[in-house]
Amino acid sequence: MKKKIGSFAAMLFVISCVSAFAGDTFLFEQNFAGSDRSTVIFDDGWDGFETIINIGFSAGRRVVHNGVISLLNHVIPDSALAVLSNAELRLLRNTIFARHGMIFQSNDLRTHFQQFHWYNPRSNNVDNRLTEIDRINIENIRIFENARPNPRLNRRDLARGWMEVFPVPSWTPEIEINDDNTISGFRFGEDNWRGTFRIENGFLVALVTEQFIGNPDYINRGGWRWPAGVTHRDGRLVFNEPIRLVFPVGEPTIYTHYSDWSDDSFLIQRRQIGSLVWTSWVDN
Repeated sequence: MKKKIGSFAAMLFVISCVSAFAGDTFLFEQNFAGSDRSTVIFDDGWDGFETIINIGFSAGRRVVHNGVISLLNHVIPDSALAVLSNAELRLLRNTIFARHGMIFQSNDLRTHFQQFHWYNPRSNNVDNRLTEIDRINIENIRIFENARPNPRLNRRDLARGWMEVFPVPSWTPEIEINDDNTISGFRFGEDNWRGTFRIENGFLVALVTEQFIGNPDYINRGGWRWPAGVTHRDGRLVFNEPIRLVFPVGEPTIYTHYSDWSDDSFLIQRRQIGSLVWTSWVDN
């Protein structure tokens, strides 16, 4: 299990390498390349250009390592939580409290947040300052942080299309998990990706090889460069080394759905994947 195996070692070096956090370049920084902007102009390929939240996979790491707290003004997607170690998840969760002036009792947390100019410790309890988005992010982070393996998880049960909203509107986010071990995530903006998957120690592990980003304005302004191992073509980032996402998966629940337009009924299953409950048909 990636999170548990790596967490104890990561916790040991949190204090010693904290001074390097702000200056280092991390794998998931390629979407941002030195820019702290939280939105970009995005060519959606259909109706023209729109402004989207620019977070992609790197949102959590940008907050933790670079202190870009503006990204916490938005709900951080599961794909940005699934790349984090337990140590990073802990720091991300506590960053939400730190931005509101939380005084921490743990030495490692105090040391970490003191490196950021925005940190102004002034209260032992900031619960009354948390926004609704803060509370959603905290809850979602804790789901990944406290994740436990599912010993009954198997590829056969997961291989299907999963929808976040049911009955299905045309825009619903989806996860396609296929018999040929491919997986695709369809959501909004940069949170569209595809790769392969496997079941590992009771977790769903996605190995992302491509991410759809379109041709956003920040790439076309000049001075842009991609790091080694990343190429951009046809509106997609292609990763030579796959990005590893680890999702906790719950047990399915089955219920009967009655059609609104006929007397038909059919079986539907719900299953938590990451922080979200997804829906799929039950095979006959």
